[in-house]
Amino acid sequence: LPWRVHDLLPDIPVEDVWRFPLELGPQDDLETFRAQMMAAVDGMGSASALALLLRIRLAIGRVLRLDPKEGDPRPMRFRHRYAAAEGIDPELEPEDMAGDFSLVYRLDDEYLGEIENKTVLAALHLGRVPLSTGNAAVHLAVYSQPKGWLGKAYMLFIKPFRLWIVYPAIMKSAARRWSDHKVAGGD
Repeated sequence: LPWRVHDLLPDIPVEDVWRFPLELGPQDDLETFRAQMMAAVDGMGSASALALLLRIRLAIGRVLRLDPKEGDPRPMRFRHRYAAAEGIDPELEPEDMAGDFSLVYRLDDEYLGEIENKTVLAALHLGRVPLSTGNAAVHLAVYSQPKGWLGKAYMLFIKPFRLWIVYPAIMKSAARRWSDHKVAGGD
């Protein structure tokens, strides 16, 4: 598909690609799905395997000082790249920097957010993929550029956890949340 991300990040390897086990109807927009997905992830119980992995990761990050401190400015490398390519102001509203990912861009059929720490510069892409039924699938892709030997080792170490626990939990939780949203009459 001719997504904007292909032109913007040709130098950043694709790490993971997943398809959510759901379909968006013709009237469903990607931003509403993204908001529901993020709420699903945020709402996962503290006893879930994903929550446990996140707590372990955050503890390791604190000990090794991998993550930026709260309040530190975010580098937003991909956002600046996009702004330069589009001739727009790279500054974001606070709500566009909520959570771990900062907005790079939001289009009708794409979302790109970025995150950076001492191990990796990464981007999360959501894409709306048209289906022959008139509905759309949603694909998630993660682009990552490890930083040095620590970043490469870290990404290799967490790969089984991402593939066997993190992404399946996100897919399942997001699909359930989307279904509940639609049953409740969400647009």
